[in-house]
Amino acid sequence: MKRIFFLMAILSFSLISCEKEIDIDLNEAEQKIVIEGIVSNQEGKSFVKLTKSIPFDESSIYPAVSGASVVIEEVINGVVTTYNLIEESAGRYTNSDLIGQSGATYRLQVISDGTAYEALSTMPTEVAIADYFVEEFFADQYFPNVVFLDPAEETNNYRFKLWINGEVVETIFLQDDTFSNGTINTSILGDGENDVAIGDTVDIELRAIDRATYDYFFALSQNVSEQTAAPANPKTNLSNGALGYFSAEASNAVNFIVE
Repeated sequence: MKRIFFLMAILSFSLISCEKEIDIDLNEAEQKIVIEGIVSNQEGKSFVKLTKSIPFDESSIYPAVSGASVVIEEVINGVVTTYNLIEESAGRYTNSDLIGQSGATYRLQVISDGTAYEALSTMPTEVAIADYFVEEFFADQYFPNVVFLDPAEETNNYRFKLWINGEVVETIFLQDDTFSNGTINTSILGDGENDVAIGDTVDIELRAIDRATYDYFFALSQNVSEQTAAPANPKTNLSNGALGYFSAEASNAVNFIVE
């Protein structure tokens, strides 16, 4: 845990945890539906994934939930557009026409086995990545950095996704602007294990998220940390006892090769 505390200190209030994101049920013996829903402003990246939970101490495949009705409504200036999602593969539902817009509110409705689940999320303003670089923080360990200007006129919350050579890094990277509103931010995307080397291909997404999504991943990271004695399910914006989250996210991405 020493390296985690050190990284949290240097990440300007970014949060780091080294566990998987969504596909676990932390404290439930009975099976519940797990919903992972994202509306993205990037083409082809909006989806809803449905699975069933399993007990925390089991190691198994999370069963997909097929045959559900999945609908997302988009509300912009009082105008409602409805998107019916199709099951493209077991438990994964998509609609290629669904491309989110900042400022729009999205309502998810899932009906499975006669039970309805709902959630709301409003897509924040997209925040651009202004610059990126790789820097050494431990001996012979180099981590990607992203630079961005936090908008001063609003409260902002961020989640970062990192891929190295096409492999996703499962660390949870979060940041808000509680102490950095309206300033230039530099965030280090490293956890002491997933460093980069010359020739590596790096993909980074900066995702502007609402506070409910930020709080969900913050709680999730705390639950799966070594400090937590009794894990609990993170608070969700989903109704009717569902686990998981629904998030409208404005993403900005960069891709580069480490030189």
